[in-house]
Amino acid sequence: MNSRYGNEENGNANNERNNQKPKNLNNELIEEELVLNNNGKKGKQLLNIRESPSANDNKIADIILAMFQIQETLRVSHFLSEKKSDHETLDKFLKKFNKKMDKFIEVWMGKHEKFDLGKNSQINIYQITKNELFDYLNIVLEFLTGDSMTNSVYKLSKYPLKNIMNNKKNVDLMSIRDDIVKNINRMIYRLRLK
Repeated sequence: MNSRYGNEENGNANNERNNQKPKNLNNELIEEELVLNNNGKKGKQLLNIRESPSANDNKIADIILAMFQIQETLRVSHFLSEKKSDHETLDKFLKKFNKKMDKFIEVWMGKHEKFDLGKNSQINIYQITKNELFDYLNIVLEFLTGDSMTNSVYKLSKYPLKNIMNNKKNVDLMSIRDDIVKNINRMIYRLRLK
């Protein structure tokens, strides 16, 4: 049936179009959430849905805490190393790792503004021997590059970094991750030297 606003088919198509969730310029879905404004009235707030963790997502907090754990566990190993060459190798790695970790967090914050580690966040710092150090570094590599985390005495993260960040929007973050992996593998080689 035709009306002055168009036929019924066009009206139904318009209604369907109006019921679809809006998209932003990058074609990312936007979800509406009902919130109370200052006057106590309900209004709608638009939330951007992204493939990577959002500022309030506990996954990024878990990843950042894992990086702090890596940093501090290796710092303890650095201080307790019995060979000067091991001490110097760990020292060089830590200087590079600190810069890469800082860069990773800053790039992430450039995309998402801030993160929240939570009030009761804790990290486990391990005191490990040189033989245990290689096992620990393999777990760190698995966290950075693997699809899943195996159970281990060294609790790093519930979420492998690759699964959280591996998408086209995070090539910059994955590039920093690749530099960290390269530096770890180089350190493992140097630590194996007699």
